[in-house]
Amino acid sequence: SLRGIYASDGPPVASVLSLVRQCLSVVTFLPILWSVQNQSNSGGGGGGVDSAVGEKDLEYGTAAGYTTVEKKVEGKGEGEEKKRPMWSAALELAFWNFGAQGLINAGLLFSPAARASFLTQTSVVMTPLISALAGERVKSSVWGGCALALFGLGLISTSHSPATTDAAVDLASAFTDDAIASSSQRALMTASEVATTSSLNQGDFMILAGALSWSTYIFRTSSVAKSYSELDLQFSKNVLLAVMYFGWFLTTAVTSLLAAAASASTSLPSLLASGTWMEALAPLWSGWASLPVWVLLAYSAVGPGAVADLLQQSGQKEVSASESNIILCFESLFAAVCAFVFLGEVSSAKEMTGGLFIVMAAILASK
Repeated sequence: SLRGIYASDGPPVASVLSLVRQCLSVVTFLPILWSVQNQSNSGGGGGGVDSAVGEKDLEYGTAAGYTTVEKKVEGKGEGEEKKRPMWSAALELAFWNFGAQGLINAGLLFSPAARASFLTQTSVVMTPLISALAGERVKSSVWGGCALALFGLGLISTSHSPATTDAAVDLASAFTDDAIASSSQRALMTASEVATTSSLNQGDFMILAGALSWSTYIFRTSSVAKSYSELDLQFSKNVLLAVMYFGWFLTTAVTSLLAAAASASTSLPSLLASGTWMEALAPLWSGWASLPVWVLLAYSAVGPGAVADLLQQSGQKEVSASESNIILCFESLFAAVCAFVFLGEVSSAKEMTGGLFIVMAAILASK
């Protein structure tokens, strides 16, 4: 869906897309919260991932915003997690999530897309390293699965098929929940640039830092998943993310206005008073009136956004962070299938081999 948005006429810049998509994700939670509140008031119940949110709130103490939970860590005994406000956990997750997107987005300005996608995939190795440093025991089968997944993702990201440029950017964006390069950046980021850039640059280090941030997000999600209900924590996290994205948008808007004022040889207050400031901001999303783009944004906010957040936290209650990261690698396979079904793009033999390694990695890690 995000590729379709960037392929449209006058697509939004990254900060605008992120803010709008995040706001739509927050709106998605509202009817669910309203329904759960009504069920709680009437004493009813139901099915679904958060059908017993009211019971979970009582069990974990999240109705008061705090929790004390007995958590089991792989390779460790029972331990009591320190009591903390739920907003604190949500803010932490939002920080790591936002950090991953911001760093990778900035890094893509300096690094070619194919190499950037591979660097982001080092997250699959960083996650077990973080877990080990935190004192958790990581099974040897998980380490083996991480190695296989990294190799498979490397094959996919370095395959120079006709769709490699877009696919590489999409693989990088898989770690940040957003497509983080504009169509103009895609045009500049070609596979040929990988061969001409042999040494690490500042963009590469930014992307590696973004991958580390994403690994930390996955690790911390596993750590707090059992402490809070999915609905409460993910709604809070999405609201805080929207606030962060709004700050990013304000920075972009102010920069555009200052550039327009300098171009017109006038001051920013004069530009605002003249009423031409809207023209200066128009390039940030000139195609805002496109209905298909709004449909794609809504789908991206609901499916890969809100629903994915709820399911990921629910799954990470039962699966370790390292295994979760390997499973998330399947996103590249799903993207290849969707590209074939909806866009007619055929994966190369190298990409299919990479996908096979990812499947093998998931099987090995689950043993």
